[in-house]
Amino acid sequence: MTNSGISAGAERIELWKIAAAFGAAAIALHLLFGWKALPIAFACLSGLALFGAVFFRRIGHDVSLVFDLVAMLLGGIVSRVMIAVMYVVGIICFGSLLRLFGMNKLERDFQRCRAKPSMLSDAPATPIESFRRQS
Repeated sequence: MTNSGISAGAERIELWKIAAAFGAAAIALHLLFGWKALPIAFACLSGLALFGAVFFRRIGHDVSLVFDLVAMLLGGIVSRVMIAVMYVVGIICFGSLLRLFGMNKLERDFQRCRAKPSMLSDAPATPIESFRRQS
């Protein structure tokens, strides 16, 4: 059992999967788009994961920790970006929906409000009969 809580066999299988995924991505990017730089980088990462899986007793755990650390950092960045995008899209959708129905709470008549002691909207006057109906 390693420090991360998963067994050495599971870590080795994870490295094989990482090697296969990066290798498949490198081949697909090269064949579909004809790119050269990114497939070479993915092939190098695939080779590193494959090297870690084959020589697991020597460096496999360290290679797995490197891939785990990079995945954790990328996950943190992507999650923050996605939350920001979803927040902006939500605000835009909600604001557009309000605007569609003619609700614009930001539109104020500042000239008329300057003459009043407060910019808050005035409550309508309530007659005494409305208080009697409540009791």
